Amino acid sequence: MRLIDADVASRWMEQNEAYMDAEILRAIPTVDAVPVVRCKDCENAQNECGGMIICRVYKHIMWLQNFCSYGKRKDEGVDND
Repeated sequence: MRLIDADVASRWMEQNEAYMDAEILRAIPTVDAVPVVRCKDCENAQNECGGMIICRVYKHIMWLQNFCSYGKRKDEGVDND
């Protein structure tokens, strides 16, 4: 499965006179997707060793590919220009 921008797809269909397809697309339920921050990229991760880190929030060892609702990207808010 892959997520698409249905608004953009719908506008493209209407511009190309695919009105029936645009209506079908609008009728399809959408998902409430949010980006995930993996532990390896989280500002709460510390002391990486052997593919694991210590989480400052949970106070225990986590795999680098884990994630949770407290995840916040290390470089979030930093201007990389």
